[in-house]
Amino acid sequence: MATAKELSDFLEAIERRAFRQTAYAVRDEHVALDIVQDAMMKLAEKYGEKPIAELPMLFQRILQNTMRDYWRRQKVRNLWTTLLSSFGGSAEDGEDRDPLETIDV
Repeated sequence: MATAKELSDFLEAIERRAFRQTAYAVRDEHVALDIVQDAMMKLAEKYGEKPIAELPMLFQRILQNTMRDYWRRQKVRNLWTTLLSSFGGSAEDGEDRDPLETIDV
C-alpha cells in the first residue's frame, strides 16, 4: 500500500518526463499539461492504495489511454468542424451564417 507521501513523491518524480513525452506526442504544451494532470488525478483517485511498485506501469497505461481519448475527441471535433464549414459561405462574405438555414425543409 502506497502512503500519501510515497504517491506524492512518485508523481513528483515522473512529472517532467511524462510532460515531455506527452508534449512530444500531442505537439501542444497546454494540452500536454492537461493530459498529464488528468492522468495523475486518475492514478491518485483510483489506484492510490496500490503498492508503490505497481504505480509506474499503471501510470503509463493511464497516460496512454488519456492521450488516446484526446486524439479521439480531436478527430470528432475536426470532423464536425469540416462538415459544418462546408455549409457556410466564404469568409469574404463578412456575415455569420447559420448552417441550419442552408437546409431546405
